[in-house]
Amino acid sequence: MSSTLRNRFGVSGVIAVIALVFAMVGGAIAAKKYVITSTSQIKPSVLTALKGKRGPAGPQGVQGSTGPAGANGNDGAKGATGSTGPPGPPGLSGFTATLPSGETETGAWALGETPPSQSIVAVPISFSIPLAAELAGTSVHYINAAGKEVVLDKFVLKEVTPTSCLGTASAPTANSGNLCVYTQSLSKATMFAGGPISGIQKAGSFVDAGAGASTAGAYLRFTEVTEGAFGVGTWAVTG
Repeated sequence: MSSTLRNRFGVSGVIAVIALVFAMVGGAIAAKKYVITSTSQIKPSVLTALKGKRGPAGPQGVQGSTGPAGANGNDGAKGATGSTGPPGPPGLSGFTATLPSGETETGAWALGETPPSQSIVAVPISFSIPLAAELAGTSVHYINAAGKEVVLDKFVLKEVTPTSCLGTASAPTANSGNLCVYTQSLSKATMFAGGPISGIQKAGSFVDAGAGASTAGAYLRFTEVTEGAFGVGTWAVTG
């Protein structure tokens, strides 16, 4: 066969054909071996050079229609019930059997204009809520219009600064366990003070009932009462 090619193309032609065959085979082998299937096969600097510039943003598209409402979610689990708190203290109604310790009730008293020949006049004080126990004579106090407590000292009436009755006729108060009688005004009469026959006497038996206050109230005893006598005031008692 080589003699045939040599006779037909000559030596130089044979060499050219052989070179062409090798070139074609080599190209096929190179093409088969170096086929690029991924950008990772390209050098980064070359890949950057090949990448084109980003074009301008396109116009905003038409807003789509609102989608259907989604289904309601499931209700959350019910929380645990809290523990019951401790019971509160018992409340007090508007009326109690007896006046509680430390609580105060108040009222008013009045001595109206009297006819002549009245040597002694009694004015009642009634407790809306009864006391738990009677009050002794040392626990009842008479405060005159000057704000002084009137006491009997060795058969002599004296005015002293109150220690258990710190209020006034317009704002009566009493320390715990005391009855305080306040005078706003008093004329043509005098209240008894001190001794077993006191100006503030236990209610229940007017004659010699004794100084102090019963659980229901007390009497205010006025003497030296002349025609036209008049007096008003307030009181406070604290359990």
